[in-house]
Amino acid sequence: MLRTAVKSNPYNEKSQQTREQLVLKYAPMLKRIVSRMAARFPPEVDHEEIYQAGMIGLLDAVDKYDPSRDTQFQTYAEYRIKGSILDELRALDWVPRSVRSAATEWERTWNEQCSSLGREPTDQEMAGKLSLSLSDYHDFVNHASPLSLISI
Repeated sequence: MLRTAVKSNPYNEKSQQTREQLVLKYAPMLKRIVSRMAARFPPEVDHEEIYQAGMIGLLDAVDKYDPSRDTQFQTYAEYRIKGSILDELRALDWVPRSVRSAATEWERTWNEQCSSLGREPTDQEMAGKLSLSLSDYHDFVNHASPLSLISI
Protein backbone atom coordinates (compact mmCIF):
# COMPACT_ATOMS: atom_id res chain seq x y z
CA MET A 1 0.00 0.00 0.00
CA LEU A 2 1.38 3.37 -1.03
CA ARG A 3 1.31 6.24 1.40
CA THR A 4 1.26 9.73 0.09
CA ALA A 5 3.14 12.21 2.16
CA VAL A 6 0.82 14.92 3.34
CA LYS A 7 2.66 18.18 3.55
CA SER A 8 1.54 20.22 6.52
CA ASN A 9 0.17 23.65 5.87
CA PRO A 10 2.13 26.20 7.94
CA TYR A 11 -0.86 28.53 7.95
CA ASN A 12 -2.93 25.94 9.83
CA GLU A 13 -0.22 25.35 12.41
CA LYS A 14 -0.06 27.96 15.10
CA SER A 15 3.14 26.93 16.84
CA GLN A 16 5.64 29.60 17.81
CA GLN A 17 8.21 28.14 15.42
CA THR A 18 5.93 28.23 12.36
CA ARG A 19 4.81 31.77 13.25
CA GLU A 20 8.43 32.87 13.40
CA GLN A 21 9.22 31.16 10.10
CA LEU A 22 6.33 32.93 8.38
CA VAL A 23 7.31 36.29 9.83
CA LEU A 24 10.90 35.82 8.66
CA LYS A 25 9.73 34.72 5.24
CA TYR A 26 7.52 37.79 4.76
CA ALA A 27 9.77 40.36 6.51
CA PRO A 28 11.20 41.58 3.16
CA MET A 29 7.66 42.18 1.90
CA LEU A 30 6.92 44.14 5.08
CA LYS A 31 10.02 46.27 4.58
CA ARG A 32 9.05 46.95 0.95
CA ILE A 33 5.53 48.02 1.95
CA VAL A 34 6.84 50.29 4.72
CA SER A 35 9.37 51.90 2.36
CA ARG A 36 6.73 52.62 -0.26
CA MET A 37 4.25 54.02 2.23
CA ALA A 38 6.82 56.02 4.20
CA ALA A 39 7.89 57.87 1.07
CA ARG A 40 4.51 59.65 1.13
CA PHE A 41 4.57 60.52 4.84
CA PRO A 42 5.78 63.79 6.32
CA PRO A 43 9.36 63.73 7.66
CA GLU A 44 8.25 63.86 11.30
CA VAL A 45 6.70 60.38 11.03
CA ASP A 46 9.13 57.91 12.58
CA HIS A 47 9.86 55.10 10.10
CA GLU A 48 10.67 52.70 12.94
CA GLU A 49 7.20 53.20 14.45
CA ILE A 50 5.65 52.57 11.05
CA TYR A 51 7.70 49.39 10.68
CA GLN A 52 6.54 48.20 14.11
CA ALA A 53 2.91 48.91 13.19
CA GLY A 54 3.45 46.91 9.99
CA MET A 55 4.96 44.06 12.00
CA ILE A 56 1.84 43.99 14.17
CA GLY A 57 -0.20 43.71 10.97
CA LEU A 58 1.98 40.85 9.72
CA LEU A 59 1.67 38.98 13.03
CA ASP A 60 -2.07 39.55 12.94
CA ALA A 61 -2.19 38.17 9.39
CA VAL A 62 -0.24 35.07 10.44
CA ASP A 63 -2.66 34.47 13.31
CA LYS A 64 -5.90 35.16 11.44
CA TYR A 65 -5.23 33.84 7.94
CA ASP A 66 -7.70 31.20 6.84
CA PRO A 67 -6.23 28.99 4.09
CA SER A 68 -9.67 27.66 3.22
CA ARG A 69 -10.60 31.05 1.77
CA ASP A 70 -9.77 31.76 -1.82
CA THR A 71 -6.90 34.21 -1.21
CA GLN A 72 -3.17 33.84 -1.04
CA PHE A 73 -1.46 34.61 2.25
CA GLN A 74 0.72 37.32 0.69
CA THR A 75 -2.30 39.24 -0.57
CA TYR A 76 -4.04 38.94 2.78
CA ALA A 77 -0.89 39.97 4.66
CA GLU A 78 -0.38 43.06 2.48
CA TYR A 79 -3.86 44.34 3.34
CA ARG A 80 -3.37 43.61 7.04
CA ILE A 81 0.03 45.35 7.08
CA LYS A 82 -1.20 48.45 5.24
CA GLY A 83 -4.29 48.61 7.43
CA SER A 84 -2.23 48.35 10.59
CA ILE A 85 0.07 51.15 9.44
CA LEU A 86 -2.85 53.40 8.53
CA ASP A 87 -4.51 52.68 11.89
CA GLU A 88 -1.30 53.69 13.65
CA LEU A 89 -1.05 56.91 11.65
CA ARG A 90 -4.64 57.77 12.45
CA ALA A 91 -3.99 57.15 16.13
CA LEU A 92 -0.95 59.45 16.02
CA ASP A 93 -2.87 62.21 14.24
CA TRP A 94 -4.63 64.39 16.78
CA VAL A 95 -6.52 66.32 14.09
CA PRO A 96 -9.90 64.87 13.03
CA ARG A 97 -10.29 63.86 9.40
CA SER A 98 -12.97 66.49 8.82
CA VAL A 99 -10.55 69.24 9.84
CA ARG A 100 -7.81 67.73 7.62
CA SER A 101 -10.22 67.65 4.71
CA ALA A 102 -11.29 71.25 5.30
CA ALA A 103 -7.64 72.36 5.56
CA THR A 104 -6.89 70.65 2.24
CA GLU A 105 -9.86 72.45 0.67
CA TRP A 106 -8.60 75.75 2.12
CA GLU A 107 -5.11 75.17 0.69
CA ARG A 108 -6.51 74.32 -2.74
CA THR A 109 -8.68 77.44 -2.70
CA TRP A 110 -5.76 79.58 -1.49
CA ASN A 111 -3.55 78.35 -4.35
CA GLU A 112 -6.31 78.96 -6.91
CA GLN A 113 -6.86 82.48 -5.59
CA CYS A 114 -3.13 83.27 -5.65
CA SER A 115 -2.96 82.12 -9.27
CA SER A 116 -6.03 83.98 -10.46
CA LEU A 117 -5.40 87.22 -8.53
CA GLY A 118 -1.62 87.29 -8.93
CA ARG A 119 -1.29 88.01 -5.20
CA GLU A 120 -2.29 86.54 -1.86
CA PRO A 121 -6.05 86.77 -1.31
CA THR A 122 -7.49 88.76 1.58
CA ASP A 123 -9.43 87.06 4.35
CA GLN A 124 -12.63 88.53 2.91
CA GLU A 125 -11.89 87.01 -0.52
CA MET A 126 -11.09 83.62 0.99
CA ALA A 127 -14.23 83.67 3.13
CA GLY A 128 -16.31 84.46 0.05
CA LYS A 129 -14.73 81.66 -2.00
CA LEU A 130 -15.32 79.17 0.83
CA SER A 131 -18.90 80.41 1.36
CA LEU A 132 -18.19 81.39 4.96
CA SER A 133 -18.83 84.56 6.92
CA LEU A 134 -15.66 86.43 7.86
CA SER A 135 -16.13 85.42 11.50
CA ASP A 136 -16.59 81.73 10.59
CA TYR A 137 -13.56 81.93 8.31
CA HIS A 138 -11.41 83.28 11.15
CA ASP A 139 -12.68 80.52 13.47
CA PHE A 140 -11.86 77.92 10.83
CA VAL A 141 -8.35 79.25 10.28
CA ASN A 142 -7.69 79.24 14.03
CA HIS A 143 -8.86 75.63 14.39
CA ALA A 144 -7.11 74.34 11.31
CA SER A 145 -3.77 76.00 11.99
CA PRO A 146 -1.17 73.38 12.86
CA LEU A 147 0.23 73.54 16.36
CA SER A 148 3.84 72.77 17.09
CA LEU A 149 4.23 69.72 19.23
CA ILE A 150 7.36 69.04 21.19
CA SER A 151 8.47 65.53 22.07
CA ILE A 152 9.24 65.35 25.77
